[in-house]
Amino acid sequence: MSKNMFLLLMLSLFLLCGCGQQTEAVTTPQMETAGARTESTQPQTETPLNSTEGESSTSAVEESTTQASEETKDALVTDFSDLEYKNEKISFNEKKSNYEDFSVTRQMQSVSVNGRTYCFDTNIPEADCNERIRFTEELLMKAGVTGEFRICLYNVVKMKHTYVENGSLYGRMDHMSDLEYLTGVLLAAYGEFTNYGMAYGYAALLLGEEIPEARYPEDWDYYDLNLLCFSPDFCDEEELNNNKAIALNFASAYVKKHGHAVYQDLLKKSGQLETAAIAREALADHYKSQGVEPELSPLLYALGGTTYSHVLQCEYATFYTERDFKDINYDIIFDTEDWEDLTKEMYYGKTSYKSYRKVFEGLRMDMKQYQDFFNLYPYRNSLSVILIYNDHFNPQTMGGYYFSAPHQIYLTSLYSFSHEYVHSLIWHSPKTGVQWVQEGLTRYYQRRFSSYANVLYAWSVEAEAIYNEKMRDVSARYLETLGRPFDPVQDGGEYLNLVTYFYDFTVYDSPYEAGAAFIHYLITEFGEREVLDYFLVHHDLSRLTDKSMEELMEEWKNYLEERFKDYEKAGNAGG
Repeated sequence: MSKNMFLLLMLSLFLLCGCGQQTEAVTTPQMETAGARTESTQPQTETPLNSTEGESSTSAVEESTTQASEETKDALVTDFSDLEYKNEKISFNEKKSNYEDFSVTRQMQSVSVNGRTYCFDTNIPEADCNERIRFTEELLMKAGVTGEFRICLYNVVKMKHTYVENGSLYGRMDHMSDLEYLTGVLLAAYGEFTNYGMAYGYAALLLGEEIPEARYPEDWDYYDLNLLCFSPDFCDEEELNNNKAIALNFASAYVKKHGHAVYQDLLKKSGQLETAAIAREALADHYKSQGVEPELSPLLYALGGTTYSHVLQCEYATFYTERDFKDINYDIIFDTEDWEDLTKEMYYGKTSYKSYRKVFEGLRMDMKQYQDFFNLYPYRNSLSVILIYNDHFNPQTMGGYYFSAPHQIYLTSLYSFSHEYVHSLIWHSPKTGVQWVQEGLTRYYQRRFSSYANVLYAWSVEAEAIYNEKMRDVSARYLETLGRPFDPVQDGGEYLNLVTYFYDFTVYDSPYEAGAAFIHYLITEFGEREVLDYFLVHHDLSRLTDKSMEELMEEWKNYLEERFKDYEKAGNAGG
């Protein structure tokens, strides 16, 4: 064999060996990255959980949770006895309220562990900090919980309540039980509006709580399992305990069937408006298996911290309810025995969850109808509504006020909500800066879709026929002439015309009542869409009429004189 032939043969053998090594490398499984879930590449196994006979769920979770590979485990921090902390100044605000924010700025000791950040007051012993981290991380790693979030634990006396926002948990180190703390951690991991009961049930499962017997009555008001269903302000101790039992039963059954990773995804979906319906459907399926089919609420809730009792969110606004809030209209309007039942349904305070849900689901539907009706421009869910404890608010603003720059509504009474909500929709139209236009349109439309405001308004008209010394006879006569119950939507504009005539108001000295009455007159004369088009869109009066605004007002005044000439005015009735 020639030298060249020998070299060619050796080169061929070398290349063949090299190709074999490359093929082997491609087919060898790759190491998982730290914290990665493996459920997408491995078959999902059903997870056996603790039974009603009292088996420990701790061992069940350890045996059944889909774990990261051994290589991944090695990449995680598992020794929590010698962590290295750094000092940093940390501030947070329970925001959304312009007039007074609760804030805490502290020098804290922080450390990053497995992608999560832990911050503690510097006066908390380091051994206690390490133990809290160990407790948290062992449970999270056991369940395969991943993601970056922050846990800030304080030793501050004024820090009385837990708060979760934007992936951070803020709370008192000594104010939370292990179960409450772990629930808060899950809220930080999956979103502050995550269904509280779903998070609570899962935390109880991870802690090895025994599965209690749960009741599923047909008329149970708390199947939503949201934050209010776990609040003593909205349910008694027996109801609360059953909610906890239902929450753990649901978490146990769902994890057993679908696994931990799928349940964690459900937690995340439950706290987002776009996907919350998926979580409600999962709850509904569980309830159906128990023989009940409740209608679940679409409203989402979050912890309110020290400033607020809770935060409520729907597609159109986010409501922040200040602690000790009490609707000012309760004492003013609902003080008669006849209205006792209505009070229970519409007065927000320490009321039943069923009543509270009814009111705010009604407000949600009102907002939807207003949105569909005006439809002026694409709407962003950035409106904040602050329900204010009355002592913190300027009484001159009565029940509420809308601030355009921060796009916020402040309320001391839900009666004023529809009025301020209409303000928020039409505020940016250029010509509505004129006070009588702005307030007239808002007053006229505040009752268009608001069942809450309409009930109160109908009552106030009837009350004037009894209690208003000046207008008693006029209101009574009007209602008698009407010959049927007063309808705020159908009769509200004409009644405002009567009030304007009786007190001899103008749009300049009474922009609310007279402004709304004049808007009603214009709509009667020219049509609703035409009038709204003028005020809110093109502002060209010539497209509506060839008359001036002054001429229109004069014609309106003549109309009032002709329409109500048989009624005495206030001046002729003794003032």
